[in-house]
Parts: sequence; C-alpha cells; structure tokens
Amino acid sequence: MSHQLDLDRILAALRHMGASADAHQDFLRDAVDTGQSIDTILQRMESDGAIDPSQSSVIRQMFDSLPESASQQEVQAFVDAALQTFPPEVSTDDASQHDTLTDSQLDSVEQSTGAADPGEADPFSTIPSAAENDPYQTLPNTDLGPTREVTSHGQDRFRKLHKHAEGGLGMVSLAEDLDFGRDVAIKEIKERFADILDSQNRFIYEAEITGRLEHPGIVPVYALGRYDDGRPYYAMRFITGNSLADEIATLHAPENGEHFTGRLRSLLNRFQSVCNTIEYAHSRGVLHRDLKPANIMLGEYGENLVVDWGLAKATDHVAETADPGQPVSLSGSGGAKTQQGAVVGTPYYMSPEQASGDPQQMGSQADVYSLGATLYHLMTGIAPFSNQGFSSVGELLEQVRSGNVPSPRSIRSDLPKPLVAICRAAMDPDRERRYKTARELAEDVDRYLADERVSVVRESWLGRAGRWARKNRSWSAALIASTFVIALATSTATVISLNALEETKTAQRAVERANVKLQNQLALSQAEQEYDGQIVVEERRQSQPNLPVAEMQLDPQLAQTLTGTLDEIETLRQRVGEPPQDELRRMRLLNVWTNPINLLLDQRVITLEIESRVEAELARVAAEYPWPKSKEFLATETQVRQRLEQRLQQWRPLVAEAYPEDEFSADDGVWVREPVDFSDEWLLPLQENPKGNVSIAVDFGIESLQTPMIGLLINSDEERGYQFVVADQDYDPSYLPDDLMTLEESNQMDRVRMYIIRKDPLRGDSILRQQPVALKNNLRLRARRQGLTGLSFSVGGRDAMEFQDPFPLSPQHPGELGLICPPSAVVQRPVLEYQVADDTSLVADREIQLGDEAFAADDISGARSHYAKRPRDVEALFKLALTYEYESPQEYFQRLEEIVENHSPSGSDDENDSRWYLYAAVRLLAVYADTPVLRVRMSYLHDKLQTLYSMEDVQRLIPASDKLQFSKMLVKAGQRSRIAFLTEGDADALRSAIDLFSEDPAWRRMAVWRWCDVIRCDRSLTPHEARLQAIPELRSLLDEIDQLPQPDEIERAAILSDLVWMLILEQRYDDALQTIAPWLDDDIDKIASAHLPLLIDRARIAHAQEDLPAAQRDLEAFLQRVDPKTPIEGIHYSHFSEACGILGIILEDQGDIAGANKLWLEGRIRNWYKGWPTPQELSSISGVPMVLEAFNAEPILVCWSDGYRAGEMRKVMEAVLGGSGVDDRVLLNIILRSEKIPPEWIEQISSHVNDGPRGRRIGRAKLLRQDSMRDVFLLPLNMILYQAILQIAYEGDATLKQYPEVDSILYSQCISLIDHFQEGAFFQREMQFIVGAWSGVDWNGKTFEELVQRLDDPPLTSGLALVFAMQMIKHHGKLELGREVLQQYVFDRADEIPELYLQLARDALQIKPVP
Repeated sequence: MSHQLDLDRILAALRHMGASADAHQDFLRDAVDTGQSIDTILQRMESDGAIDPSQSSVIRQMFDSLPESASQQEVQAFVDAALQTFPPEVSTDDASQHDTLTDSQLDSVEQSTGAADPGEADPFSTIPSAAENDPYQTLPNTDLGPTREVTSHGQDRFRKLHKHAEGGLGMVSLAEDLDFGRDVAIKEIKERFADILDSQNRFIYEAEITGRLEHPGIVPVYALGRYDDGRPYYAMRFITGNSLADEIATLHAPENGEHFTGRLRSLLNRFQSVCNTIEYAHSRGVLHRDLKPANIMLGEYGENLVVDWGLAKATDHVAETADPGQPVSLSGSGGAKTQQGAVVGTPYYMSPEQASGDPQQMGSQADVYSLGATLYHLMTGIAPFSNQGFSSVGELLEQVRSGNVPSPRSIRSDLPKPLVAICRAAMDPDRERRYKTARELAEDVDRYLADERVSVVRESWLGRAGRWARKNRSWSAALIASTFVIALATSTATVISLNALEETKTAQRAVERANVKLQNQLALSQAEQEYDGQIVVEERRQSQPNLPVAEMQLDPQLAQTLTGTLDEIETLRQRVGEPPQDELRRMRLLNVWTNPINLLLDQRVITLEIESRVEAELARVAAEYPWPKSKEFLATETQVRQRLEQRLQQWRPLVAEAYPEDEFSADDGVWVREPVDFSDEWLLPLQENPKGNVSIAVDFGIESLQTPMIGLLINSDEERGYQFVVADQDYDPSYLPDDLMTLEESNQMDRVRMYIIRKDPLRGDSILRQQPVALKNNLRLRARRQGLTGLSFSVGGRDAMEFQDPFPLSPQHPGELGLICPPSAVVQRPVLEYQVADDTSLVADREIQLGDEAFAADDISGARSHYAKRPRDVEALFKLALTYEYESPQEYFQRLEEIVENHSPSGSDDENDSRWYLYAAVRLLAVYADTPVLRVRMSYLHDKLQTLYSMEDVQRLIPASDKLQFSKMLVKAGQRSRIAFLTEGDADALRSAIDLFSEDPAWRRMAVWRWCDVIRCDRSLTPHEARLQAIPELRSLLDEIDQLPQPDEIERAAILSDLVWMLILEQRYDDALQTIAPWLDDDIDKIASAHLPLLIDRARIAHAQEDLPAAQRDLEAFLQRVDPKTPIEGIHYSHFSEACGILGIILEDQGDIAGANKLWLEGRIRNWYKGWPTPQELSSISGVPMVLEAFNAEPILVCWSDGYRAGEMRKVMEAVLGGSGVDDRVLLNIILRSEKIPPEWIEQISSHVNDGPRGRRIGRAKLLRQDSMRDVFLLPLNMILYQAILQIAYEGDATLKQYPEVDSILYSQCISLIDHFQEGAFFQREMQFIVGAWSGVDWNGKTFEELVQRLDDPPLTSGLALVFAMQMIKHHGKLELGREVLQQYVFDRADEIPELYLQLARDALQIKPVP
C-alpha cells in the first residue's frame, strides 16, 4: 500500500475510529512530510498502543479498495467520503478479523434496504458492537418513542465496586446492594450517548422490557433510576457463568472430541429451557429480535438466561398461544412504529422476513428462526453463512433473505439426522412450514433427547426398531445374544451333519466366549457411567467459589467408592481385551485428590503457613491415593514440588554461632541474659546477616515475660536494620521509657503488641506494622526477610503478620542477625535459615535504585533525574512525587493526583504497580484530609481504594506510622466541639479512616465514638434522628469494652455518660438508670473511683424526673468523695465543676442563693490541683480527655460567681475557643493574639456570655444535658458574638432598655453568621476581616463587598455594616467613613432591612467619639 495523505485527513480518520492520536501529532507530521506510507504509520501507531488492530484493520480496508494508480486528489476525496459512512470507534474487543468483513461489522446492524446495491460501497451504517462475552450488551433499537420520566431513586442504595463489561450503548459494573447486602449488576448509559434522547429512550426501553418480563429465564431488574447528571441506570441480578457462545467454542474444541455427544446433549437441555423462555416472552407480546449464543447466559448453578433485550419490541402480533386479554403496556417507551425498510438485529441469526425490513411480516416466528440459527451454531460450531466470505453486509443480508442455508451435515457429517431435521424446520424460510411457536421447537428437542419420534421426521419401521433397542438395552442384548446362539446352533447342526463333532464343540465355545465378552462390555459401560457421574459431581463441588481448603478435600468414603469402581473398570477392560490401566480416569481421580493443594499454590502470597499446609496435604494424598508409585502420581508430586519451589524457594539451614559467654549464662540447654547498664544494650547482634533471604527463629523461655520486651533483629547495625518486637502498646522505637510495664502485666491487660520496625537514618524509626497478640506458653519468635521488600513475623507459631516495605533497606549492607534480649530473658539456640538469591532478585530497577541512593544522600536533583527516566513505572512516579513533598507541596499534590487518576492497577497483574499505587493513594488521602477545601474528594478516593484493594492489602502494605498519623488527622484532635464545625467532607473522611485503618481496637473505638459525634452534629438530621443513629453505635462500643480482659473503666464511664445524655433527651429515664446501675452501689464508698462521675449522670436523670432530693443526694455524695486538691484516678476537673454547678442550680431553685454562690465559687478551676490546661494541650487532646474537656464548666461558673481575677479571662477564652475547630482556632488567634482589641473588651464579653436570661438558660441546659450536642457546642459561640456586639457596639443594657427588639434581632443575626460560616459561605480570611472591622481599626471596602455578594443576606450584611460603622465613629472618630458605610449598606437598603437598623444608624451619626 503506497497511498499518502495530508496530516489533517490522517488525524480525522484516526479520531473518527476512536484512536488516541493527539500524542502522536509530531510523529504524524514528520511521517507525512517524509512521504511515509499509511502502512508504516499504522504499524507505528499500533506498536505504541495508540491504535488497536481492529481500528487499524478498518482503515487498511478503506485503502485496499483504492487502485494503486489513484491520484493524491482522488485518495483524499475518497477518504473524505468514506469518513461519512465508516463506523466510529470500532470495538477493540474483537481480536479476530475476517479477510473481507470484520466481526464487529457483522454483529448487529441497523440499515435501510432502499440503497442496497452489492456492487457499490456498503451504504449501511454499522453499529458498534459489544464484546462477544458481554452478557449485558445494549444494541440499537429504532422502535422507540419518547420515554417516560425515570425518577432518581435508589442511587444511594447501590455502591459500585468495579467495571465488569462494556457494550455498544451501555456499560455494566459490579455493585453492592446496600439494602440487601448482595452483588448486583449496574448498567448505565455511556457518557457519549447520555445527551442523545434516542439513546436514552433505547436504554430505558431495554430496562422496562427486561423488568416487566418476570420469568426464571430472564434477568430480574431490581431498580431503574437516574444519576444526578440525568444519566439513566438500572440494577439487575449479577450473572456468573459463561455465554452459550463460550460453551459452543468449548464443545467443538478438538481436544473435547471424545466428549462431544455428552456435552451436546447437556447443552440441548439448556437450549430447550431457552425456547421456553422465549415462548413466555411471546405470550406477553414481546419479540426479542436478537437471539444468538452471545445473548444466552448459562449460570454456574443451572440457570439459563436470555439477556440483552435492547432490540426487543412490544407487538400486537403475539403468539397464537398468548392470552389476548393480557396485553403488555410499556409506558410508551416502545410507542413508535418501526420504519419501513429498517433492519435491526444480527445478520447471521436473522430470519428472511427480519432481513427484509418489513415490520408487517415480523412475528414470533422470526424469533423461532433465530432459535433455529442458534441451534445450527450449537451443532456445527459456526453461525449460519459465517464461512462463506461475504464482502459486505448487504450481500450477507441478500443471502439471508434467499433462505438458502447450508445443511448442518455439510459442515459436520456425524450430526444426528433427527436433530438436523429439527434445525432445518426451525430455519425454514417458509413460515408455513416453520415451527409455529418456540414451544413446538422445545417439544421436538425434548423428544429427541428422550429418543422419541420428532414431529418433523417420518420414521421407518427400522428406525422405530432402533429406538426400541436403544431404550431396552438389556432385552436387546439378550435378543442379540440369543439370535446369535440360534444362528450358531443352526450352523453347528449343519456342520455336524457335514463335519466332525469336535468342530461343533469349538463353535459352541466361541459362542460362549462371545456371550461373556458381550456381558463384560455391558458391565464395563455401566461401571464407566457410574464412575464418570460420581467424579463429575465431585469436580463441580470442588469448583465452587470460595470453598475452603478443608472442605475441598475428597471425602474418604467417596474416595473408597471411586477407587473400587475404578478397580472394577480396569478389571473389565482387561477382560474385553483393552489395555487394563485407565489412565484418563486415574488422572481425574488424582486431580480431585490434589485440588486442595492446587488451591493453596494459587494463593497470591505463599506464606510460611501455606508452605507447611502444602507439605501436609501432599503427605496426606501420598498416604491415601491407592497408586502412589504410579507414573501419574509421581509426575503430579514432582509438578507440585517444582511449583512450590518456584513460589517459595528452598530454605537452607544456616549454622548459628554460639551465644557470647560474656552476655549469657548457660543452664541446661538454655541461656539467660546477664544484667546490662543501659537499655540500648538489650539489642544484641549475633552474627553476620547472609546475603539473600533470611529467617531467624528463637524460643524465648516463659521467664522472659518478666521483661518489658523481646524480639529479633535482621540487617541490623548501629544506624539501620529491621526489628521484630513484642512489647506493650505504649512502646515507642525512638526511646524506651523507664516505666514500660512487663510483658506479663501487659498481657493480663490485653495490651501486648507485635511490631515490625524499620530503623533508617534517612526516614527515622518507623513502625511498619503492628497488631495485638495474646502471649501463651509458646514464645517462639520467627522473623523473615524474603525478596527485596517482604517481611514476616510470627509469635508462638500462631499469630503472624506480613508487610511489604516500600523503602527497603539496601541488600548491599546486610548488617547482622540478632536478638532483643533484656536482662533475665531466657532463650534457646536460634534456628537460622537462608535462601540462595542472585543480585537480580535483591535489586530493583537500576534507575530506581540509583534514584534511591541519591535521595538517601540528599541529592534531590539527582534523584529526580533517575526517577524521571521511568515515566510509566508507578514506583518511580511515586518516589519522584516524594522529592517535592517539602520543597513544593503543590507539585507534590499534583503528582500524586496524576498517579491516582492515570495509573490505576485495575485489570493489571503487576503487583509492584498495584502496591505503589496504593502508597500514592494513601498519601493523597492524607493531603485531602489536611486540606479543608479538598476533603470532599476523600469519599471518592476511599471508594476507589475499597474497589481495588482488600482490607488485608491495606494492612499489609501501609506502614503503621503512616496510618497513625493519617488517622489522628481525621479524628481531629482538639476540643470536642470541633466536630460541630465540620467542613464538607470531614464526616466521610472520618468514616474512611475507620474503614481503612481499623486494625487497632482501641483506636477504632475512639474513631467510632468520634463518628457518633459527627452523627449528633449532622445538620441534615433532626436531633431525634441523630440520636436514634448514635445510640446503637455507643451501645456496640460498650459491648466491645465488656469483652476486654482488662477494660478501661474511665473510657467506659465516659461513653456511659454520653449514652445517658441522649437517653435523657429521649425521655427514656428507666433505660438510662438501667444502663448505669451495674456500676453504682448504694454504699457510696464501694463505688470505683472511675465510676463516681456516673453519680452526676444519675443526678441529671433525677432532675429530669423532678426528683430534686435524689439528685441532691448523689451530687453531695460525689463531692464528699472528691477533694479538688488531691488527684483521684478517673476524676477530671470537668466532673468536679459540673457537680458544683448542678448542685448550685438546685440550691438556687430552692431559694438558697448564698449556698448556690458558695458552690459556684468552689467549682472554679482556680481551686483544682492541676489548674488550667495549656493551649497546646487543648489543641492536641483526643479520646476520653477530649470528651471530658468539652464539659469544662468554668465559662459558666465565672458568669455566676465573682468574675475574673488577673489573667483568668484569657484562659477562659482559650477554653471556649481553643481547638474548637472554628477554622483551626481562627477566632482564638485573632481575638487573643490581636493588639487591636482591648483586653477590657474581651473581659466584658466573656463575663456576660452565660449571664442574663438567655445566657443562664444556655448554661443550665449544658450542665443538665437538656440541649442536643450541636446546641451545646454552638450556642455559647453564638452568645460570644451576641455579647461582643451588644456590649461593645450597642452600649449593652442601655440599648436593650431603649430598643428591646435589639435582643431578638441581634441574636438571630449572630446565629445566621455562624450558619454561613459552617456552610462554607466564607472562610478564615473573611472571619479575620470581620473581627478586625468590628474592632474599628481594619476596613477594606472591596473585601466587604465580596463578603456581601457571597452571603447574599441583606439583613445580616447590613447589620454587620451598622456595627462596623458604629465602631469606627465611636472609638476611632472616623465619622465620614462611617457615614459612607451607613449610606451604602443601611440607608440605601431601607426596603430590605428592619426599621431598627435605620434608627440605630441615625443614632450612630450623633455619637461623640470616645476620647
């Protein structure tokens, strides 16, 4: 091919075919300029993966039709014309190409017969087809009118997991039905068809047809709806199995020739079921119109399903058996009539009337013809006409219309004549001679399978005799034998008369031998059928998905039965003169015996446990299999061992050197560690680490439980190494505290953890993985490093964990093997092993290794240079991103996003890419979590990771230190009220953290507890709805705590208090009392100190029930046990201050004002032994201290008692705002760190927050738990804003006296301001401007105008302008500026704001500045 094109036409052709050509524009430009041929261009594009073979083939066909002599102008004109008719985006799934016409062009067509001229270029448009193995493919349908409206229901019900298949119009994903916990298929329209009304109509019509036809042979539809962007989707049953097309290919494979008859009969049974399904559809007035093997699914458990109803049509021409009183209405979706001349369907399987395009001729018999064509394909292995090499679709359709179908026996001569007759009758071009219904076809197939006369065959007496003989095998065998005996007897008589008596005896013996052989053959056939039936059942049982290895093992009784039957078969084979050993059946028996071993070897990672299980299974089979010395067993055993060795190389013993005598004292085969001066001497190197994979195992004596930790070392030296440690949960590899408890103490409290730790001078000490472990008498520790990255650690031969280190220590520095062995620890001799490994198994890609070395040497530029040379390697891309983490965070973030978006490992077998993609995704999650405006992306990325990875993958691959850092970020350390200021995405982020990083039970409880706060502060729920969701979550946490060997009673008491709070608000007082009753006692002195705060909760319940004496008794009992000057375990300052506050409320209500004031003074934090927490403590606390600090009563008591002493005011404000989450403490930083706001203003504001009727009500409600969590956190902040404006700008009580309405209007606007902040209408910069403008110093008209536009709330923004102007005039004498602000935002908005604002503005202009 020598034709050349200009660049624009090449690009147009490639893009029209759906090829990715943009990245090759420079190459294409050079190719055109240098006169390269189209063949050369296409070969280069194919090799680069920019175009696939099917797309290339279509373009080549276009040029093949041109004569070599065509001029450049003729070529270009031809291409321009062809691009108008060629199909866009040829399917890339059709790998095989016909010489003259592609499979995709013959799949499903929609064309007009008016222009059919075989001699011209084919005018029919070809529709892109689905892959042949897509059971859900959607095909074009011209029979659609305007579809009914589909509502957007149920999309929150389904969670998509991953893409499953793709067709021409739609694509299918595997999804989880969250309502029923099952897998479903979600089919949705492709984006490029989403805005085309006709495409949407087709799609919804298919869903409606499928959903309305309720039959076991039709996939059930569960839901139909639209996404938020308007794209329709529907959910249906997820089918597992193969298509009939797949099974036909298997049936006709050469290696299955000896099983053809049996397999054919099995598929005919299933084909009969399909016929009955189509008969049902016809009875409901629906034609399928695209029946073919690819649209028939055969499920794993006997299901036979007709799929892809995209070309179906509701018609009045129903089958004669249909009930005319039951028409099918399809919401108008199929209301349009088929256009005259329109052809839809798959040509190979079309009836002549369907190929003619005449809708008046189309009826149920068209589907019967397609069933016959499917039967044709089933019998012959090819579709009708598919082997005749038509040059165009029009030519093929002309042949279909002619009805000249080649006989099936012309393709396969051994086909049974009755079955061929059934097929020809179903495909008869004359509809009068064709089966009238699909049921008639099914009945004839049933007769054939039952060896009865089929209706379309005239049977001779000889045929009937043959059928009688096949059905009565024992009688026929006896008859044959008897006839043979009679014949021989007659012959013998003749011989006797002619010959000698000896010859007669010889003939009689021959008759006897023939009769015996016949009986043996019959017995052999019966034994073989019995054996084959049993082995097939067992093979199917073993092939069940997710069957455990233990259950896959061959049942001993069945094994004995199969062995006995096989012995009988081999004996009978010898008797009938066949080779006695039945190798095929022996091999099948051996396979079912060894399938459990193969399942173990198929595991993704061969662990130490799996290795031992393979050996055990192999030994079991060798002991049980009856022919262990046979060649098939020996070959299988060799194959298993070779495969095991390939996956887990042979470990070889390494001689362990003796323990140093100066470090240990020997005692009867055990060694006891001698005392040392420093804890870093607990790390004891023993001998050089061999190059390659290494394993070390040491038995520690039970006496070692009296030490703080034990462990093993691999690749260890002074600066680096791997440590495998068993220690308490508070263990930190960076330093060893003096008070770390012993392993025995930690074990009793369920606090022991096993750690894999990497010491690295570049990245510091990192905990790579940790998990809880319960220590028992067996203290055998075993650690392995295998390959470059694999690490494993087991304790006691039971608990094991593994990790793939993303930044492995260099094998070029092997270091030493050793122990972590404190004084008095007891050990036995270590067991050491190694694997021989060459350099290539230990060294990664050379460029990446050089980049790692440069990175470790702080040569960032050099590292980038090496990593950049691997632009398609995910490991290199991730490490390249890391080089920008601190130098350019934005570049770091963008590179991580590029990896996640463009390098998904979905469908890839490259485990290295999959691992590094996960690292990049988790790092990106951390960026999202740490950036408020990006948190909305976390849910999407979290769902993507759950689709690609299992929980085991995440735990195995992500370092524990990274997980801990990320988790803390999401749990949002700081005051508990932060949760009320969630930025959009925070709630999903926290849920993601719980799902992905929940391996530590204590951390998970804290995260779930924090999640309950999220629920209770959710603005989309009513408080009642929120509590109904949160209460079960807290009860589940309490149940979990109950199961712990050593529960944390402080944690329990705090969660109980939270639960009681919600039960009080729900008025479930008896339930609340029963919840805390087990932890209280009538004798106050017997109550554990950690449970004393529950007395305060019982007092709250009594107060809610108006039993004030009972409440007073419990509070007095609490204060009797708690001395504020003496620390007591489990008691926090908030407990003491709340008890004083509530008891003071009771006394005040009784009229004892002096007693109330006395208690409120006693409850001040100045009287607590520890005093105020620092701002740093407030912003970093988490868990139980965070919960307790949230109920610090000091801000309330200061307003109800004697106010502030010097310096106390600032501490109160820090307690109220510190770590509150108001955009990372912005209010605290602005108010307390600003020199623009006089301290006396702050004192004046904070002393009024809980004063007055509204402030006192808020304070009482918080102490008595009478408000929801959301109100408890937000109302005090509303009051701060309210009092800041009222006291500083509005002259406090004087203004309220003059304008009483100020109170309600001002307070409502403060609430509105906080709501806007929570909803993200403005952020930290605007909040800082508001506070600065309120101070009267900072004013920026442009910033305020932007804020006005953002808020779009005239009463609120006018109120802010009024306050700002009053402050300017009153405190800074800026009268003209104040007047300008009032004119623009108050007087000019007179029609939109309260009259009060106008009066206050006029008063402000009369204010005299404060000196």
